[in-house]
Amino acid sequence: RRATSRRLLLSVPGVLLGVLCFAFVLDCIFFRGVAGESSEDVPSQESLVERLKAAHPGMTLDDTEEFGILLDAAPARTPRARNPEDITWVTQCSIEHLHRVARLADEWQGPVSLVAFMSTPNYINITMRVIECLHAAYPSVSEHVTFHFVFPVKTMADEANLSLKATKDAALSCDAVFAELLVGEQRRTNYARQDVQYPHNLLRNVGRRAARTEFVFVVDADFLPNPGMRKDFLRFAKRERLFHPRASSKKTVYVVPAFEGDMGMPTPNNKSEVVSLLREGKIRPFYAAVSIFQQGATHYKRWKLLPSRKGIWTGYEVKWKNMYEPFFISRNSAPSFDERFRNYGWDRAAYMCELHVAGYRFAVLDNAYILHDGFKEDIYFSYPHAREGLKANAIVSRKFRNELQLKYNTTWRSCESWFLHSVEFLHVFLGTVM
Repeated sequence: RRATSRRLLLSVPGVLLGVLCFAFVLDCIFFRGVAGESSEDVPSQESLVERLKAAHPGMTLDDTEEFGILLDAAPARTPRARNPEDITWVTQCSIEHLHRVARLADEWQGPVSLVAFMSTPNYINITMRVIECLHAAYPSVSEHVTFHFVFPVKTMADEANLSLKATKDAALSCDAVFAELLVGEQRRTNYARQDVQYPHNLLRNVGRRAARTEFVFVVDADFLPNPGMRKDFLRFAKRERLFHPRASSKKTVYVVPAFEGDMGMPTPNNKSEVVSLLREGKIRPFYAAVSIFQQGATHYKRWKLLPSRKGIWTGYEVKWKNMYEPFFISRNSAPSFDERFRNYGWDRAAYMCELHVAGYRFAVLDNAYILHDGFKEDIYFSYPHAREGLKANAIVSRKFRNELQLKYNTTWRSCESWFLHSVEFLHVFLGTVM
């Protein structure tokens, strides 16, 4: 028995070595070519692009020439000159989520840059009708929100999420428009389409490009700010002299703690209410039931224990960690989002990686927070599109990190780790076999 046990123990290192070698070979197969050339461009549909430019003279194309862009497709009715001493809420969504901007505009009370994505340019007119209804029903949307459009010009499909059709004699009523938006929103998420990829990082960049303020807050469409956040942040920025010319090169982003609660619940009025709701289990840190990595480095327990004071302050600084995905306020001069990330997964983690390599610091704001409309649950095993998105973007993430070292010419700040490589490998492996 002792001899058998000894042989088994001696065989363990060999088995582990074999498993590691097998995993290494699979990793090389899955990620082969990530440092090589990009894939060949698909031939452009020149006639379609020419027709679209004739119909919409302001239309431009993205760098891949796969998407058309219409900046200021529906500008806010209150003209806004460039105002460095302000902050713009930048968000993006597909058509069926547009109604969410009504609550946002009421809470934010300042410039909002919203990029609407449609699966085909044929839905530009319908999107304009939705915006007309929002303007008519919500004065704050009309006053503060500027809408921009992005749509594919190569691979496209009919918009299966909506069935809005106006008659020849009259436009569809706004009641019917809002009813259909609510139905469409329940069918699937932005990135659930199988026919057209959802280019969230392109949308974020378009929204930032249109912002006319020094600071931007890039947030998903289903979040709301705490009451008075914009005014409180502007007071904070002036107190800290963040608008001074010498401060423009300061590499700091301001992390805003994110929470989630029941759909439709009002945003807590202040931090004391947030702490009470956390204690009662009515809200929780964003993504808390899915993963500890995406938001954990914000240190919510430390945030709760900060001494009470009025207004927004810097509570403390945190270190970058792998897969950290906070929401934060930054200068609009911060790096752009990498537009190769599409659909689901890795996009915000990759952006945080770039900020880390570029030398940014991460300051957590006290008395500022955002609330997600609804509790987030893990969708990895429920939705094939989530696995497919994570697989594709894990490959993009590996290539993206390889490029960062060359872009910033640094070796002592890096995002590389065996843990990150392992997670990427698992996403690609499971996305392949499941």
